[in-house]
Amino acid sequence: MERNFVKIVGLSALLNMSVLCFGNNEIAPAAAADNTNWTAQGDKVAAVNPQPISQQNEASKAQAKVAFKNPALMEHKLSHTSGDGAVSLEELIKDKKAVLLDFYATWCGPCKAGMPKLQKTSEHLAPQGVSVVGIKVDGDSKDAEKLKQKNNIDFPWLSEGEDKTHSKHFNVTYFPTTVLLSQDGEVLYKGLPDSPELKLALSQLGVSL
Repeated sequence: MERNFVKIVGLSALLNMSVLCFGNNEIAPAAAADNTNWTAQGDKVAAVNPQPISQQNEASKAQAKVAFKNPALMEHKLSHTSGDGAVSLEELIKDKKAVLLDFYATWCGPCKAGMPKLQKTSEHLAPQGVSVVGIKVDGDSKDAEKLKQKNNIDFPWLSEGEDKTHSKHFNVTYFPTTVLLSQDGEVLYKGLPDSPELKLALSQLGVSL
């Protein structure tokens, strides 16, 4: 009787230790690999609110989404001067450090003179994570397309609608006007395209001009 009692006590102790190991999440590798949380319930191991990995990834993306300073502005669409659809600042700045907006008019002499340099600026900034975008505020889109082709522009060449949403928001009163926006839509610089202050604003993003 004494020997059987000792055996029963020993087996009971082993079972309790086994449950404690599971309770500390020391479970088999095959069970641990599926990202499921586990807990001990008496002598059983049960899953607690298992969530598919795909749903976890989507939740992470949602949490990582940038909170824009002005969501309505960032989501507002601008038409391509080619007539081939429209795009928003939110789409243009996606996965970028910043976006550089160049507001111009087709009748503006200084704007036209600066377009070849603007194309070189785009080529220099693109590998560093900054998008350059041209925004026409007046004139015919056909004229804008001619300027684009003449200067071999290969970055987004857009046109404001009659509402002038973007130029009004940034209070653009002269041309060309350059506006540098951060990832969340904050204005980091507004002024002339050749100003040393633009270089300084870019350098604070780790970008050279």
